[in-house]
Amino acid sequence: MGSLHIQLYLEITMQFANEDHHLVSIMETLQPLQLGDFGVPETFWVDDALLVEPVDYIATLDDFQNPTEKLLCIRDTVSMIVKAVERHFQNQAGPPPSLSTDELLPLFIYVIIKSHPLHLYSNFFYMRAFQLSDLTRHSDMA
Repeated sequence: MGSLHIQLYLEITMQFANEDHHLVSIMETLQPLQLGDFGVPETFWVDDALLVEPVDYIATLDDFQNPTEKLLCIRDTVSMIVKAVERHFQNQAGPPPSLSTDELLPLFIYVIIKSHPLHLYSNFFYMRAFQLSDLTRHSDMA
């Protein structure tokens, strides 16, 4: 799908350039905000140093060449965030608090914003429009 991906993705990014640019503008204004500003409870205020890996990884979303690879990038980024939270609590006494979607979603949004994505809208359109397989049967998604 190499050259087809390049041509198709280029067309999509050109078609949605305004939407991508609008999201970039919004995310630039959100850059100075901290985890607490996104509604992350103070208990889960993970040091930014622990989030470097997921931020750097999701920043490569444009590099993946098909919808499944892009979705796997998102899944792996979420896993990296969970591991960062686990490392945050590893030296504390007692069991760590449970991480639910109430904490995970704002952490994920924070990571996306910090990654400076240039084609977020285009990527989501591409994944939604061209995902041809049932992901529940994809071995990497299990």
